[in-house]
Amino acid sequence: ILLIILLILLMLLMLLILLMLLMLLICLILLIRYMLLMVFMIPDEVLSNDYNNYQLRTGTYWRDSPYFTSKTNSITEDHDRIGHKRKLNEDDCYRVMKKPKVGSIANVEHHSKLLPLFRDAVNGAASNMVKIYHRKIMETVEQDNTDLSVWQSMADSMFHINGAEYQEIWSIEDIIETGSNSAIFNNIITNNQQRILNIFDTNYLLPENSTFLMSDFENIGILVDGKCYDFIVIDPPWVNKSNNRGSKYQSLPFWKLLQLPIPELVSQNSIVAIWVTNNPKFSKFIRTKLLPKWGLVYRTTWHWLKLTTNGEPVIPLSSTHRKPYEPIIIASHPSYQVDIPNDQIVVSVPGVHSRKPPLDIVFEGLLVEGPNMLELFARNLRKNFTSWGNEVLTHQEIQYFQPSEDPQ
Repeated sequence: ILLIILLILLMLLMLLILLMLLMLLICLILLIRYMLLMVFMIPDEVLSNDYNNYQLRTGTYWRDSPYFTSKTNSITEDHDRIGHKRKLNEDDCYRVMKKPKVGSIANVEHHSKLLPLFRDAVNGAASNMVKIYHRKIMETVEQDNTDLSVWQSMADSMFHINGAEYQEIWSIEDIIETGSNSAIFNNIITNNQQRILNIFDTNYLLPENSTFLMSDFENIGILVDGKCYDFIVIDPPWVNKSNNRGSKYQSLPFWKLLQLPIPELVSQNSIVAIWVTNNPKFSKFIRTKLLPKWGLVYRTTWHWLKLTTNGEPVIPLSSTHRKPYEPIIIASHPSYQVDIPNDQIVVSVPGVHSRKPPLDIVFEGLLVEGPNMLELFARNLRKNFTSWGNEVLTHQEIQYFQPSEDPQ
């Protein structure tokens, strides 16, 4: 009898050990899956790698409190570190839909499916976020950007009158030598070395190996010069009621995106990442109209989860209207066969005016070696990128930078 009892206890012990090993294996699988799905990023440090002896001020990517809190249904003021201040009203934050539309129901269902992934990402990133940002000092930046739109309008007029004088590619040396500030518009400008450029009495820090075209939407055709790109980031100024970036923010009717010359710009190894709002009609437009028009195939949708420096979502995950995340629709050229992970979540603190994190570092292992890279609707320059937009120098003003503590 004693022997039988010992055998039973031994079997129970072995069973317990097996269960513990199984649980450990499950936890390990979940951890690996979680690590593969989440990319944690400190955007100002990534972007600072583009410069020698300079770094972005920490205030360019800093948010130490949520836009509002749902714990007591209290609404707080929405402060932008380098922007205006506005009050959020109850309708902005907690819209109660008595008769929800079909599209709204689908949106809620989509959010419910993603919620566990976002909660895991918050739990996994919060401690790292707190450790990193508690060692940082927030360097504020005064929002006093130079408005180049007046000068650009004058340049546009000259461009249409004297189109024959258009030079396809200018170097920064050409601009400096001729002293023609207006040449900065409607021309492809190349810059081989880091420098500070003074334009209309404002200093701009330009990273090395950067190229840009500053023009309005009608002149984007200048960008088509035979060069094709392996990675294209597109951040359209979507029309969005809940997106208030001030009077300087100009939206674009989404149907005009059909006019972008993407087919002439993509290579056969191209991946295209498109930032989009949580409005389902825009995602549907991209997948059913835009990508077929461009000759691209839809691959997957990633998300950018915005956290504060204290590791909290900038908007509660339980919010019924505004969301603390933005989708990124990923497409590719049909001939480029690469395994792109599904449900990837990029986690970071948002920048001023919801300035987004750089994506090239996330796609490094998915791109061909030495890729040609392009950003459309850009508001800053990047090393080894071509950037296009009518505000492409906005975040290059010297006020957004400070001397590097660790000179490269």
